Amino acid sequence: MTKVLGNLIGDEIRYSGTVHDVISPVTGTVTDSVYIVPKDEISKALRLLPDRPPTLFVSEVLQFLDRFKEQLRIQKDLFYEKTYLETGFIARDRWRSLTAP
Repeated sequence: MTKVLGNLIGDEIRYSGTVHDVISPVTGTVTDSVYIVPKDEISKALRLLPDRPPTLFVSEVLQFLDRFKEQLRIQKDLFYEKTYLETGFIARDRWRSLTAP
């Protein structure tokens, strides 16, 4: 059975709402299952946001981007697989579209 993925809302992962299967257009199989969060829960989370986001230092942003880059590098194969299964788009297609006349 596929694990149902939650949603990051605020500072936590939430597992509420209805479950939706993500179907690969490539294979026709279920790649993941995700929760579809109800509109009222999203609205409530948006109302709880501060009027103005906290000020971030450039060093904090750069540290985050470094961690993000490292995680993308570590999980590159999974990222490529999910992108292919969920969209049918592969790296070879991108190169062709960039070099087409």
